[in-house]
Amino acid sequence: MTEQQVAKIRAVVHLVGLAAEAAAGISGVVRRMHQQIYRSVVPLSEQMTLPSLHEPIYELVQGSLQSAAELARQWPGSDWPEHPQWQGILGAVRGVVGDHLETTGHPLVSDIELRDRNGQLIQPENLVEQQHIAIFVHGLCMNESAFSQPGFQSLFDVQAAAGWTIVFVRYNSGLSIAENGRRLAMRLAQLRATQLMLLGHSMGGLVIRAAYGQEEASVWVDKLRLAVYLGSPHAGAPLERLGNQANALLGLSPWTQPLMQLGMIRSQGIQDLRHGAVGHSTTQLPAGATHLLIAGEFEESKNLGVGPWVGDGLVPVASALAQDADGNSLLQASCLIRKYFAGVGHLGLLSNTAVLDCIQEYWNNLQTSATQDIDAGLAQDE
Repeated sequence: MTEQQVAKIRAVVHLVGLAAEAAAGISGVVRRMHQQIYRSVVPLSEQMTLPSLHEPIYELVQGSLQSAAELARQWPGSDWPEHPQWQGILGAVRGVVGDHLETTGHPLVSDIELRDRNGQLIQPENLVEQQHIAIFVHGLCMNESAFSQPGFQSLFDVQAAAGWTIVFVRYNSGLSIAENGRRLAMRLAQLRATQLMLLGHSMGGLVIRAAYGQEEASVWVDKLRLAVYLGSPHAGAPLERLGNQANALLGLSPWTQPLMQLGMIRSQGIQDLRHGAVGHSTTQLPAGATHLLIAGEFEESKNLGVGPWVGDGLVPVASALAQDADGNSLLQASCLIRKYFAGVGHLGLLSNTAVLDCIQEYWNNLQTSATQDIDAGLAQDE
């Protein structure tokens, strides 16, 4: 049996184990609902004399599922298949329950990683000092394959030809945005770059902002020249707020209260999207860099008059542009640029030609500015 086949078997075992763990939790919720109904329907006098026959059945079901989940945990968690399909599944799982994986020490948990264009793990200490580095941070439930679109590949080719090193961040998007920001700041401090470009899609843009507030940011923040926030919910995402309100309604009835537990299964990372929480209150973005906020909006949502809520399908335009309801800026920077693209959805921001041309334009401006600085320095030396 090949190593790849072993890795696939291990992956299936872990997924089955997670499914068993989830099923055990759901059976617990059903059990509590059954208990509430039993107590409401059966008179108290009869409850004292009539045993609840369903309890032993629930005990057996939950016990069996928990045992299966624990057995799956015994398998080692490293060396998952690097095939995009498998990594896509893993990214989704981490996005939904990544904080649970972390707190329980599940084999599927992992620390933040830096990857090159070939998907190979990068050790920061092996990178050459005094180099320009472009960092790309994916969104919720995703991985670096989010940037595999031809437009981004063209940008990478241009950057590489100009001497820039392309680095992708792979992280557990189910953890809090603040925690991922802390880990990102630590990784960036190890890179020893002379110039930095940061680009984050959706949650990735918030993780970048969270990194600004960390102590380790002092090592690299003055190297930042361009930061791009691609459909990032700086003012939060209404869908998560609606989900939270719907979950709260379940608590109004004693029969549906157990279902609130299912609603709370969503990770802390997802819950942080409710208000765009980055773990600190700093609204001042790093000086010396151009900060490019990009928003998309479905044409249908605009025509139907629900654009302020729907936007690109997940993030409203105002939230992506870091503005409140009155159009006031929620973020401050010495150079803050907002770009709006009609007819572009949330995932479409990763492939739309006009959006990618805009990003490349500002990166080209960065290169031109750097060249002018060098020429000015040479002229002064002469």
